[in-house]
Amino acid sequence: MIRSKQNAALAAFEPDNDAFVAANLEQLRAQRKAALELVQRIPHLSCVVPSGAFYLFPDVSGLLKKSFNGQRVENVDRLAEMLLEQSHIAVVPGSAFGSDRHVRISYAIPTEEIVVGLTRLQHFVQSLVSPRFRNSMSSTSQPGIVLFMGMVRPGEFELDPTGRQIHKQIQTT
Repeated sequence: MIRSKQNAALAAFEPDNDAFVAANLEQLRAQRKAALELVQRIPHLSCVVPSGAFYLFPDVSGLLKKSFNGQRVENVDRLAEMLLEQSHIAVVPGSAFGSDRHVRISYAIPTEEIVVGLTRLQHFVQSLVSPRFRNSMSSTSQPGIVLFMGMVRPGEFELDPTGRQIHKQIQTT
């Protein structure tokens, strides 16, 4: 399998594939632009422009120690859990990469899903800042999950029978 991946990587550099690679790069640039524009509208977040990845890594430290429905956002791990439970979006906590101030958001998903997911993130953040907004959030939330995680290990998450909720699998020994 490793050899086939190496061959695929080498094939990307063949002149015959230039148009394919260029089209994918242009699509990722457009998706990055859309994601960055939406993240910049969200209060208490800051984000640098990524130069070589298809992930945003926004600083979410402005959200830590705030509360949602009596639940305190203690750290980025808890924030990721709350985003999944309350807003149905999945991000990777920065703690997986050595940062206690960031979350990772993939923009290598369809632009429509980027818009839906980051709009949900914005609503969640607004509910942390304004309790009045929190009351309106439950009536406007939509089912479905937006996965900003990139790759998910098999068996790590599962959908409930309705297909609307995602549940983290917990390993027990």
